[in-house]
Amino acid sequence: QAEDGIRDLVRSRGLGDVYKRQAFFTFLALLSVNASAQEKHMILLAYAESAGNKSGSVVNLYLDIKEGRGNTFIEMSPFSKIDTQITTKFAKKTACEIAMVNCRRYDFFYRLESESVIVGGPSASAAMAIITLAFLENQELDPNAAITGTLTSGKIIGPVSGIKEKIDAAGKHGIKRVLISSSIKNIEIKDGKEVKIVSLEEYSRLSGVEIIPVTFLEEAFAIMTKTKYYSDIPEIKVDEKYKETMKSIWESLCGKSAELKKEAENQGIKLNESTVELLKKSYEDCLLYTSDAADEEDSVDLGGRRIIK
Repeated sequence: QAEDGIRDLVRSRGLGDVYKRQAFFTFLALLSVNASAQEKHMILLAYAESAGNKSGSVVNLYLDIKEGRGNTFIEMSPFSKIDTQITTKFAKKTACEIAMVNCRRYDFFYRLESESVIVGGPSASAAMAIITLAFLENQELDPNAAITGTLTSGKIIGPVSGIKEKIDAAGKHGIKRVLISSSIKNIEIKDGKEVKIVSLEEYSRLSGVEIIPVTFLEEAFAIMTKTKYYSDIPEIKVDEKYKETMKSIWESLCGKSAELKKEAENQGIKLNESTVELLKKSYEDCLLYTSDAADEEDSVDLGGRRIIK
């Protein structure tokens, strides 16, 4: 118990680990009496693209926890994709590890109510982890804040698509703050055929929504719950052999899209707009997942993982 208490001075945001567990068990005992009163809620931000039209929307996320066997139940209206279900389980596991709670004794009930036809993609995983952690640590979430981002195994918040559309949707629904990945440095605004790149600060002013870049899940949680964030993350050094391996993958995969586009141009083949966009997206996605090989001058280091600026 003493060891837990000492560790808590560095890592947690309140009671010692032992007391947190005791408080959580008591909390769940009360939960069985009046479960509906303890249900957590937060807003997710969604993005959809259909026939070239891009739009953002909001999703209501609810979480309830009851004694059980470690099951994860997900109810989504109207539908969901399999990747959303997979990332939900990963987000739950990550939150349980941070809270240091044995979640195999409890069942987790997630419910999403969406304006969209289908809820899909991993962009809700950071929010899933935060609402789970808020429940486990009995913290209140800021109703005026939302987050959009993926969650990686290093508890790093990753970038997602449709940032502008999601921020616009947040503003329309009264959300005052939106947390995004710190790897995102600017926002693309399209006005007909003209494309303009603006900084996050500039788009905060234009949209009336405060845009907050975050790197780590614990950092985002502290902002969403208005608690203190303790950063004790050590410096991570990337092995040179790993960099060489990723560089080889980058050269063979990422360069393929660029080569195909160049070859088509050399042969006088005119590519339609949708094909060009597909090649561009393929190239950008490849850079994201092999970006440790990127030129250091064109990237940003996030705890050992390199993201293209």
